[in-house]
Amino acid sequence: MYRSSIELSTKMPKGLDVQMEWEMRLQSSHADFLNTLRSIEPVLAEREPNEGKWSATGHAQHLVMSLRPVWFTTFLPVWLHALIFGRSNREARNYGQVTETYLRKLEGRKPEAPPMFRPTQRSKISVSKANTLLNSMLGRYIKSLRRYSDSDLDSLLLPHPLMGKCTLREMAYFLAWHAAYHEQLLRRDYQITAQFDPA
Repeated sequence: MYRSSIELSTKMPKGLDVQMEWEMRLQSSHADFLNTLRSIEPVLAEREPNEGKWSATGHAQHLVMSLRPVWFTTFLPVWLHALIFGRSNREARNYGQVTETYLRKLEGRKPEAPPMFRPTQRSKISVSKANTLLNSMLGRYIKSLRRYSDSDLDSLLLPHPLMGKCTLREMAYFLAWHAAYHEQLLRRDYQITAQFDPA
């Protein structure tokens, strides 16, 4: 089952500024993913570890493909974003609640990315390119989100393929969890047990 196969921590340091929690989670989970990606021999990272499994660089492409449409919406003026996607009229969910909602919606389903978020054989990239693309896209997304007020982060909505409507902050929480999940898939598929030390 999805939940029990890979357990992800939902803890962050005590005293963390709640307003910036989304940014810390995004940076931390993507840094962990990239460290694990770089720990895999490039020739192995660029090919499938098993039949039907994505390559490590394919996972990176998927993360970029998941970030890109969310980032594009940040170019909309707030009033137009609200007009197109709406505003929330419910209590904002925290990181733990977002991940629980996602896992609950996934129960009984095979975890499978929608076609538009799947890497293709045609678009294979190197570890170096995957690293650059993901770092660049994440940086742009974070920079764009910083311009929103806390009120807008907790009220402006975006559609998620499985969870339905999420606020901007909830989507950032999901994308942070999503990177952590794919980092754990890399560890499983490439049989990485030790923590990677970039130093």
